[in-house]
Amino acid sequence: MDDNLVQQIDLARAHRLGQPREGAPRCRPIVAKLLDPRHKAVIMRRGRELKGTKLALSDQFPPEIMKRRKLLHPALAEARTAGKRARLSIDKLYIDGRLYRNSKVTYWLSGGNEAATRE
Repeated sequence: MDDNLVQQIDLARAHRLGQPREGAPRCRPIVAKLLDPRHKAVIMRRGRELKGTKLALSDQFPPEIMKRRKLLHPALAEARTAGKRARLSIDKLYIDGRLYRNSKVTYWLSGGNEAATRE
């Protein structure tokens, strides 16, 4: 990154997750909160430059959102394999610009709760 841009980025806080473990296959993740959301957008766009390295960038979501994203991953992979343009936006999947809806998978989009939709 350009040194001028790096100097402009202000962190509210940064810390590592988890406990250090001897012989762990990976380093502990770092969580950083930025003061300016525009800087996050710049950093996330530049994250593509890390492809092929051992480093990666990602958003941190609460467990419920992570559970929903995990449910959507098979449909995401299937759409991409079929040559469609697919992307995850928080807990929603868009395939060729249209919101993916499947009552067995995306129960949270129907306004009902998981138990009622799954029964």
